[in-house]
Amino acid sequence: MEVEARFNSVERLQQYITGCKSEADGHIVDTRVPVGWPTNGTIDFRDYKMKYRENTPVVLDGLSFSIGGGEKIGIVGRTGSGKSSLGVALFRLVEAHEGSIRIDGVEISTISLRQLRRRLSIIPQDPVLFIGTIRYNLDPFNNYSDEQIWAALEKTCVKDSISKLEGQLQAPVSENGENFSVGERQLMCLARALLRNSKVGT
Repeated sequence: MEVEARFNSVERLQQYITGCKSEADGHIVDTRVPVGWPTNGTIDFRDYKMKYRENTPVVLDGLSFSIGGGEKIGIVGRTGSGKSSLGVALFRLVEAHEGSIRIDGVEISTISLRQLRRRLSIIPQDPVLFIGTIRYNLDPFNNYSDEQIWAALEKTCVKDSISKLEGQLQAPVSENGENFSVGERQLMCLARALLRNSKVGT
């Protein structure tokens, strides 16, 4: 049984290497977005259809709706109704089958993944932290100052507990953040999103 399981793993790896379709380009030289985009964060779905693979059914079928800038909405529904698929669509983890999504008037399929994803934020349902330091988890690309990071931690009411740790922002984070409580991990994920100050977040 163990040998069979290991060979199944090899077959799966081979399938992923040779059969998986790549994402769109991370960089598109000729695309430009307005400076500071998005400024308001309005989102327009226009007759949007999405399927996870060519030979699978449509999971989002003809969605058309608008969300105003600064508006906060909740999406409810039973398991399999497409709630998570809306987030997948916004981040272009799967490309549209038909229709379009516009953020502040810009069709997101016409810009690079890097331009799009750097301007969106997500707070995961299961709080995710990585091995490293607190600072690395909040600002992995060193885009922000310590003062900005502390301000984000203060907004999420976790500044006091972080400031008591040895090393403070340089305090170590173990695998999956297991040296912090689930609540602390959730607050740090929230601080990470606040630090980016995105106009669109999920």
